[in-house]
Amino acid sequence: AVAAAASAACNGPTPEDVEASLKSATASALPGSDPARIEVLNPELQKAKWVWQAKVDGKAYFCDADDQMRLPSCQATS
Repeated sequence: AVAAAASAACNGPTPEDVEASLKSATASALPGSDPARIEVLNPELQKAKWVWQAKVDGKAYFCDADDQMRLPSCQATS
């Protein structure tokens, strides 16, 4: 079981982990947003930067953050 856990850790974050982190980053960039109400779309790691689209309460945003999901920024697209 330890070997399985160790190999899983080497494979990096799961898609669920990434989505949870992106929801948290979106909530940081949009104060007052509830992470449970944020929908993350098309997350992509480009060079040293994450980019994604988010929907929050019917509004669409284009978001980005560094590769550690720090300094998130979201701009309304609709």
